Amino acid sequence: MMQTEPIAKLVDALPQDGVTVRMLQGLDYIVPGQWQNLTGFDATIRKVTGVTDPVRVQAISKRASELYADTTQGYQRAVWLYTVVDKTDTALAAAALANKIGDRIGFLSFLNKLLPKADNVQSFDLGMKLVVEMLAYAQLNGLPRDGVAQFASSLKNYSGANLMRMAALVAVDGVLPLGPDFVDKVTAVFDSADAGQLESNAAYKQVSEMIPGSNSTERFAFIKQTFGSAKEYMGGIQKAHNLTPTAIVGKLKSGIEFADDKLDYAAAFLDATTSYFQHTGVQTVALYLIERAAKDVAAEVAKQEAEAARVKAEVEAKQKAAETARLQAETAAKQKSAEEARLKAEAEAAQKAAEAARLQAETEAKQKAAETARLQAEAEAKAAAEVAAQKAAEKRIYVVKSGDSLSKISLAIYGHANRWHEIHEANKDTIKDPNMIHPGQELIIP
Repeated sequence: MMQTEPIAKLVDALPQDGVTVRMLQGLDYIVPGQWQNLTGFDATIRKVTGVTDPVRVQAISKRASELYADTTQGYQRAVWLYTVVDKTDTALAAAALANKIGDRIGFLSFLNKLLPKADNVQSFDLGMKLVVEMLAYAQLNGLPRDGVAQFASSLKNYSGANLMRMAALVAVDGVLPLGPDFVDKVTAVFDSADAGQLESNAAYKQVSEMIPGSNSTERFAFIKQTFGSAKEYMGGIQKAHNLTPTAIVGKLKSGIEFADDKLDYAAAFLDATTSYFQHTGVQTVALYLIERAAKDVAAEVAKQEAEAARVKAEVEAKQKAAETARLQAETAAKQKSAEEARLKAEAEAAQKAAEAARLQAETEAKQKAAETARLQAEAEAKAAAEVAAQKAAEKRIYVVKSGDSLSKISLAIYGHANRWHEIHEANKDTIKDPNMIHPGQELIIP
């Protein structure tokens, strides 16, 4: 149900630029200096840990991937939670965009028509995102699902991608659609609403089984409790920066431009406005994994170094014991027959020294073989990962929208409408007539 792509692949797929990133950068003034758009899993490892040794980086990457794949941990469930609220929002926004096709789209009019929702719908959306944030926090920190108090207490310690996500939640899902007094509006909606209204929320349908409670009434009570525990914190963000819809739009306009007739770009903006939870959520989970994996790898390295030191000490102790025995033998021999005892002691010492040398040579050979096997395995894993990443990157998919044609898609992607036949050739198994494509159809872009 909650299985996701490997964490390295998810982080590698995070965009370095684009509307999502620009939106978050536009809102960075709310939490200045807190968020960095860390992309690329190995690059993130180096940034977070300060480790530059490629072998050590790969060891941390491997350990982090093992932790993420372990279904007894909460990392995959956290990513799934961050993703599901964005997917449900994207579906809602896409439906709204379908009604705008053919109209003139300007940034301000676009926001005014698209983003505001009925107070109760927007309030439930905001409440669900906050509950998902709490549930993901619980998964990442090994807390019970009803750990509202621990979650509320942790908010003051939020930083980095976590803090950026909460700032975007307040700005984009709170102030922008509901106004500066969004906390009061959501409170009023929750006080007058019943659980039946919650059941129409798309995100709730996806994650309801994870929300504490045996029915919608109990789960709605939990959602209200969660919102109540965090509303002072969210209201504080709004007041600290005097956030208003006009101010937020002004910041977003500085990084996002909408030109007439570029409906594909407007659709990209829709995706961005509903993907910041997933984008920053993947970064959050990656940070948790990398920090834990780095500690595990450091502990393993320390263990190996301790074992090597122990073996060395044993060898040295055996050598010292052999020398002591030789001296004792010489002393005893001198008391009886100096020459006879000396020859005997030398023979015994030579045998013991040979045994110690043999043991030491065997130990060094085993260590060298183990290191060679480990390096070879890591190199093979890295090569396989690079091949898989290259194959995944080479395949681009375009989802047909209403009003699209192969020439329009060619113009949008290549800048020339006359390359439509290349797209047709790449998809000839699914496109029988190049003039007949339909919305939702997935096309391979060569």
